[in-house]
Formats: sequence, C-alpha cells, structure tokens
Amino acid sequence: MLVLFVIGVAMLSDAGLSVEVFRAGVAPRCESRACNPRMGNLALGRRVLTQTVCGNNGTELYCSYSDPNTNLACSAAKCAKCNAGLPLLSHLASGMSDSSFRHPNTWWQSAEGVESETVQLDLEAEFYFTHLIVVFRSPRPAAMTLERSQDFGRTWKMLQYYASNCSAAFGLEEGKAGGGQDGASCTSKYSAAYPCNRGEVIYRTLPKWESLDPFGEEGQQQLRVTNVRIRLLKHQPCPCQAKDLASAHEALPTQHFAIYDLIVKGSCFCNGHAEQCVPAPGYQPIRDRTNHVVHGKCVCRHNTAGDHCERCAPLYNDRPWQPADGLTGAPQECRTDVSISSLSHQSASVTDTLRAATLIGRRGVSLASKAAACATVCTTLKDVSVRDAKPASTETPSVRRPPLTPANVRYDHTPTHSS
Repeated sequence: MLVLFVIGVAMLSDAGLSVEVFRAGVAPRCESRACNPRMGNLALGRRVLTQTVCGNNGTELYCSYSDPNTNLACSAAKCAKCNAGLPLLSHLASGMSDSSFRHPNTWWQSAEGVESETVQLDLEAEFYFTHLIVVFRSPRPAAMTLERSQDFGRTWKMLQYYASNCSAAFGLEEGKAGGGQDGASCTSKYSAAYPCNRGEVIYRTLPKWESLDPFGEEGQQQLRVTNVRIRLLKHQPCPCQAKDLASAHEALPTQHFAIYDLIVKGSCFCNGHAEQCVPAPGYQPIRDRTNHVVHGKCVCRHNTAGDHCERCAPLYNDRPWQPADGLTGAPQECRTDVSISSLSHQSASVTDTLRAATLIGRRGVSLASKAAACATVCTTLKDVSVRDAKPASTETPSVRRPPLTPANVRYDHTPTHSS
C-alpha cells in the first residue's frame, strides 16, 4: 500500500536514519525491491519568494494578539518593530523555510496593510510532493489558494481553495469535489480566526487511504511538482481585537500576514530506483550549511541512469525501462544476459568474453552501448591467447593469434585475421 510505503519512509526520515545505517549491517533498501530517498521539507535550504516583507522601506511598527487563556480572557495587543535591513529586527522569507525544530520562533511577515500576498517555492528539478503544512503567526487567512506547477511555472494547476465562507469567497459549495478550477474543492476547515497564533493550514496530495502506485503514471501526475504557490487573499483579525478597548480608540497595525513555518513535504523523484540523492544542476543553497536538504539528482540503482533514473544504464537494455512498482515492491530492474562487470577480470576466458560480445548486436542495445561493449571486450582480450578458448594439440605447437582489437572485430561477432 502506498500509505504504508510513505509512512515507512517518513518514519525513517523523522528518526534521522541515514543511508549509512543500512550499509552498516542491513541490506540497502534498493536491494531487489522498489525504493525511494528519504522524505523531508522541500523548502528547507531553498529560497522562498514573497511580494513584500515587513520593514522593507525602514522600521515599521506592528501589533499582534495572543489566543485567549483558559478563562477565554483576551490579553492586550503586543507591539514591536521590524526592519528588513537589521538582523535582529528582520522577518524575511527565509524565516519560514529554516528548521522548525532548531529555529521555532523565526517567521516571515508581510508589509503592514497589504490586502493580499503570494508565497512561492521554485524548485530546480522535479520532486515528489506529498503534503503541505503552513503554520501561521498571524490569524489564518479568511481566503487562500494552493497551486502547483509541473513544468517550472509555465502552467499551474489549482489544488485547493480555503475560505471561512467558500460561497462568498470563491462561489463554491463547501466540500464539493470538482467545483472549482482544475476540479479543486473548497474547505473551511483551516480558515477560522482562532487560533490567532500557530494556526495550521494542511493539504494532502492523496486522500488518506487511497491505494495508488507512486511510481506509476497516475501517481506521478498527482505527486510530481516543480513549483508550489500559495495565494493569501484576505486577511482577518484576531477576535480578541474587537474586545480590546485600546484598539477601539486607536487603530493598531495588525493587518499583515505572518508565517512561522512553510513545510512542503516531499522527496527526490527517482521512479523507485534510488535511495539517495545529490544536488541537481541549478541548486543554489541559501546558506553554507545544507544538512537535511532534499536534493534533486538521484544516485540510481537497479542498473538505471539519468537524473531521475528514467532510463536503463548502458549495456542493460535487454528489455524496456520501467519504473519500479510501489504497490508490490517489484524493482523492475534493467537487465542484460551477461554481467559486463565480469569482463573487467583478466582471468575471464575468451569463450565467455566472446559470448558477451554476441550481445552487442542484440535487440534493445543502443549504438553507444554496442561501441562501449566492443571497446570493453577488446581491451579485456588484449593479452589473452587462443589457448584459453581451445587447448593446444600435443602434436602440433599452438599457434598464437593476434589479439582482438576494434579493427578485427565485426558486429557479426566473427573474428577475422589480418593477412
């Protein structure tokens, strides 16, 4: 089941288990089965884009309210200053994409008085996107949307509408599937003004118990992502503000959006053929330390190759490439009838090596692979005599033939001899 697969990977990730743990005494996760790199926050270690930031044009005053206590009594507003140019007073976009465990009290804050705002994460490669969690410092928006792109921002698909009143905000019926753009639905579950601080907005790419192969075509259409965009469309005040006598006499600067954590949960996109990834071309770290960053270029297993293990490696083309099966765990490895690695040993016999050479013309082997195989075979046989293939006669001394080279190996695999 996909759920068990995702939960298992997430548990390993949350426990902090690295690839080295498996190599220490347990078989690698890719050994004869489908596998996937660890999951993590795709926003961590990457630049998040916003339209505004608090104090961008100088020092600004802002105020906020805490949630009511157990007696439902509201406390007075707390006010402070922000300045994007001063580290101790800045609340930049990077404040919501750092570690929520190491830096729980950092946040991003928009400019004061904005009516709407956009938060966008642009990725350097294709990734799997499983769910989203946004932790707000301000009251959650009265209306917002979530979109994703699979082609680096050229086109966008609406994933979810959020509103305290779906009909008033978007003209949609609450919870009705397929009502909005791209078939997205609207929910009011995450749009209440309470809590005024640390309220969450959540999105799951797949329904809770849906069984779907994450590496199959349908699963990839739902999970694959290159960009995520959140539109904060309508601010709403904390209910405590209406009870604050000071606020009744003087308008306090509370009209802003603020986010503690942006968690875009996902993993490297490897078609079920890798357990580890390295930085992809175009990745630009926003700081020197890149621990726990989810990178985008796969370290391929199962005899596959490519940034996303999307093709068979050279000399392993005896059958068409396939993604692994995430439901059954079948690895769908690329294969060849003879292990080419055996050709690297000088003790290999001419008979075995020539048998390997016959694969050069087989169906499904690319021209580049044929050339590589020919070069490998010829190099291996450089110092091997014909006696390894045919024992010398006791009556007639063995005749030493010239070594095989690219010049006298035909693609029909019949050696010829120079006159």
